[in-house]
Amino acid sequence: MNRFAGIQAFVERWRAGAAAAAVPAPLPRQSAAGNRNLWGSAADTEAYTYVRRQPAFVESIEPRIRPLVLYLVDQLGLITYSSCEGHWPAAGAPFRAAHVGILPESLDEGGGGAPPLQQRLEWLVVAASQTMSELEHPSLGVRTVVDELETELGLRPCIDVWFLPIDTSLDSYFRELPALIERFRCQLERLRCCSGAPVEAGCADGRRRSGE
Repeated sequence: MNRFAGIQAFVERWRAGAAAAAVPAPLPRQSAAGNRNLWGSAADTEAYTYVRRQPAFVESIEPRIRPLVLYLVDQLGLITYSSCEGHWPAAGAPFRAAHVGILPESLDEGGGGAPPLQQRLEWLVVAASQTMSELEHPSLGVRTVVDELETELGLRPCIDVWFLPIDTSLDSYFRELPALIERFRCQLERLRCCSGAPVEAGCADGRRRSGE
């Protein structure tokens, strides 16, 4: 179970939009293995939380998972609270699977033509299922898990999207991981398109074409 200190202020800052950019925030530190967190250590599991309009937001997201996080935020209007691009085991740290954590909080409840929050959250489950159904012999998997966060307000629900090894070495996991993340993102884009939004170029068949 993850812990989140200051969740109420975080959601309020996210909803504040441009005003949140004025809130100062330190930059994350980075370990030699690419972990971006509080202390810049592969063993550290604590990290700063940034809202979309803060300058440090994009830089705080590890590169392999960044396109998916920005898609969830910018295209689906979701609030992310955590992400990890996946990391090899290191001294004092176990293997970490790639994932994105999402708060089931709405910014607009479907305002401005966006589908209702519940529908957008259901897309996460459907996209994971469709991604797996396309793989004949999957060595990696994507799962959407409903979980809880420990916060100063008590337990709060969260939704985590995990990219997990099924029957593969870590070499294969990290080699195939970017394609699985992109396939999942494009399945989300197909669902968004079916709701009336224009589909992104290259995602009409649920995945980007080679070279895009």
